[in-house]
Amino acid sequence: MKLSALIPALAIVGATTVVHTQQPVPFAGERHVRVMTRNVYHGVNTQIFDVPNATSVADLLNKVAAVYTGYLASNFQERAMALAAEIEATRPDLVGVQEAVLVRTQFPADGAATPATAVALDYLQILMGALAARGLTYEVVVQRDGLDVELPSAFGFDVRHTDRVAILARTDLSTADLKV
Repeated sequence: MKLSALIPALAIVGATTVVHTQQPVPFAGERHVRVMTRNVYHGVNTQIFDVPNATSVADLLNKVAAVYTGYLASNFQERAMALAAEIEATRPDLVGVQEAVLVRTQFPADGAATPATAVALDYLQILMGALAARGLTYEVVVQRDGLDVELPSAFGFDVRHTDRVAILARTDLSTADLKV
């Protein structure tokens, strides 16, 4: 199409197009959103940062086993109960959590050839359970995966670490003024 024909066509389309804009929504009062953020800490910094320093396959397997043992020793269930108590006391509308790891295993170990899917620990679900045990109604509205790595361990199974961040929102509030 020639430019001389295109210009009048665009002018006609532009003249007949209705532009819709969002009308302002009246709101009486102030808007306050209470926000809390916590790094729930996976509990294995020392062990996980030691894995790249493995000097042999046997050393790697032992270091990965130490990471897995560290997860279990960190007793996230207890820490999640304490965090749920803090959330109950402050009643934030939104809660951001970091390092809400998902630990999965797979037997027999094959490295990353077959992704591990058996959930050993899910920090996010443990926290959600601790909140529910206190009668608090939150839901995960955003969840993003970060580092996701799987390695064999000296226990004969793979250990898969998936680091996650999430935002939890109270479900017992009116959403007239806030949409997530």
